[in-house]
Amino acid sequence: LDLYAARLALEGSYWLKDVGPFWADEEIWSVLGSISGGSRWEDGDFDSGLGTTGTLGFGYEVPDLFRVGLGVSATSSLEEGGLDFSPFVSLRWYVTERFTIRSQGLGARLEYDLTPVIELHVAAGRVNDGFRLQDRFGLDDDLTFRDRYLRFSGGFEWDLANWLKFIVEGGYTAERRLRVQGDDLGTIASKRVAPSFFVDLALDIRF
Repeated sequence: LDLYAARLALEGSYWLKDVGPFWADEEIWSVLGSISGGSRWEDGDFDSGLGTTGTLGFGYEVPDLFRVGLGVSATSSLEEGGLDFSPFVSLRWYVTERFTIRSQGLGARLEYDLTPVIELHVAAGRVNDGFRLQDRFGLDDDLTFRDRYLRFSGGFEWDLANWLKFIVEGGYTAERRLRVQGDDLGTIASKRVAPSFFVDLALDIRF
């Protein structure tokens, strides 16, 4: 399968100056929000995977100690319409000045600042991925490819500039299951995949 993904997101927060203190002398309350659009598609069928996601929630932070965000995300598909709701949870604990533990999707990530510009990390968690497929098998149904697995990884991030990061990551995937699903027919094909190793190289550009 030739699968592709593209996403554009806008995220922001608004500090609530008049709230608190709750239990700490220094704390920050905020309203969190984001909106994104993109597609996850096969070959040239970009439109089939188009969708949007919006998130709204509240954040609470004690500087240099921990940060938590709670809210709700709503996702809509261009083809299917409607709204799918899911909880949004973000946690970050500053264990020491250099060592941080935070949530990452359906898992956790440990980060250590080796130098001011190089960060080491290890992570583990469940990954659920999906792509809209082209029509096949002569079926009159919208097909989706699902990829679900456990991911264990480690690597480093190098800040080349305030807006640019170079990322190297490698690791191991296990308990991997691939499925092709139809919106009306349910699971059409399913297969478990042997554990495997991976290496990722990436440039993270932010404006």
